[in-house]
Amino acid sequence: MGKRGKFIVFEGIDGSGKTTQVDLLQQRLTAVCKKNKCYVTREPSDSPPGLIARGAIKGTILLSPKTLVWEFIADRTEHVEKVILPHLENGIHVICDRFYFSNFAYQAATVGFERLLDLNREIMEQIRPDMTFFIDTPSEECARRRALERADEELFDNNEDLESARKNYLRAFEELKDIEKSAIIIPRENAQRTFEIIWLKLVKEVFEESDLL
Repeated sequence: MGKRGKFIVFEGIDGSGKTTQVDLLQQRLTAVCKKNKCYVTREPSDSPPGLIARGAIKGTILLSPKTLVWEFIADRTEHVEKVILPHLENGIHVICDRFYFSNFAYQAATVGFERLLDLNREIMEQIRPDMTFFIDTPSEECARRRALERADEELFDNNEDLESARKNYLRAFEELKDIEKSAIIIPRENAQRTFEIIWLKLVKEVFEESDLL
């Protein structure tokens, strides 16, 4: 079996610009890697529980907040076993838009931080990202962007929920700093400048020369 791919995760409250950074990293890896490929995925994924969770976020499926927590955990289990690990083991770099830190950000108010840690523990023991980037955009700016982008409000779209999620993210990164490799990124004047800071960190701390062949 060849060398395992790298697993890179992007986190941030809705409207933070994390998905733009996912796209920029995919473009860069596609351009520089001669043999190693990269694969982009997201959570909620396209698994059956992931589609249910996505429907709940959009308001097309009604679930209790506690039920939604279980859908996220079930989706992550499917996602890791059927998508993420198989790609990594085949030497493909995986870029993921959201992973278990999103649980801590958005569901801590429902079941508590420690409970979420317990629910994710098996997955965290099975796989940890080689790097998780948190794009720390102010919640007011995220709410403004969301209002411009979407006609229909989704779950967690208002500024109060976004700020609560941001604070939960920061708490989770602080509490797990000894076991998780992560970086809090303050957005610069444009997305490309922000990306170059992310890329420099990846080259220094995650990728070896052989990863970019």
